Amino acid sequence: MDKLLLDDEGRPPSRTAVTVLEKGGAWKHPVARMLIDASSAQDRAARDGTTSAVVIAAELLRNAWHLVLQGVHPSTIVRGYRMAESEAMAHLVGSPSKAARKDLTRPFAPAWLGKRATPSGSAC
Repeated sequence: MDKLLLDDEGRPPSRTAVTVLEKGGAWKHPVARMLIDASSAQDRAARDGTTSAVVIAAELLRNAWHLVLQGVHPSTIVRGYRMAESEAMAHLVGSPSKAARKDLTRPFAPAWLGKRATPSGSAC
């Protein structure tokens, strides 16, 4: 998201996109406010993934709008989203712990990091 924002001299901002969006002005449009709030919540929780949070939230809003246009009441859409959240959380609770995932993801780390890494996790 930082790539979409430039300062007065055409350079990307030195701070996160969340900070830029939060302090960029008074966002009065409810959808803009929702997207900024989603990004801010993700930033507070994980310090990463803000762009993904905005993309997912925007897609949920887009799909909700299509349902509204088909005559589905907004409260019905919210109820459906809450049911989906409960189902997703139930599956996440049963997912492997971070320690188990670390062993599963270690072979992919060199590709993610763009360099070779030793089995101990240190860079070559």
